[in-house]
Amino acid sequence: SDSEATYQIALLAPPFSPLTLIPYTAASNVLQFRPPTVLFTAANWTENVLVAVHAVDDNVAYPSPNAVDILHTALSDETAYSELTVPPIEVHITDNDAAGYFLSRKNLTIIEGEYANYSVRITTRPLSNVTMTVLGEGESNGQISVNPMVLHWTPDQWMEKRVVLVRAVDDPFSEVAVHFSEVCCHTITSA
Repeated sequence: SDSEATYQIALLAPPFSPLTLIPYTAASNVLQFRPPTVLFTAANWTENVLVAVHAVDDNVAYPSPNAVDILHTALSDETAYSELTVPPIEVHITDNDAAGYFLSRKNLTIIEGEYANYSVRITTRPLSNVTMTVLGEGESNGQISVNPMVLHWTPDQWMEKRVVLVRAVDDPFSEVAVHFSEVCCHTITSA
């Protein structure tokens, strides 16, 4: 994303009425065009018009490369041109976004019976809802607990952080002054 390519449009015959060609894609907000419309008249129909195509940097991680067709709407009072079908132009977009997550803290020091927290956020806007399961290694041996164990994001909430509360369980056993348990796994699923 965030790069540019060009193509040219030309007519084979003069229009009797002005012809406007509007480039677009079926997927919105993926490409931008400069100029956004191309106007041909009887005076300029012989000129090749250069159209710049810009891949939008959108914070969405698409499969890469992502094939997108450029289509054109033709507007004219002249039937031959208003019914014009311009063949699609296939564009391959290499995305610079990668799906992932960010942890506000990688280490916590907690006294038994006390709590600490860290936040999690996903790094790109998802195309569908995202669920993250938080698993604590210490949960199996009763050393820590995490809450919540499941975090959710929608495409509209992707920039919001989620807070995970970690509790060091206060057990009756005498243990080494400092011992380690891990919140070992953050597993993400999405449609």
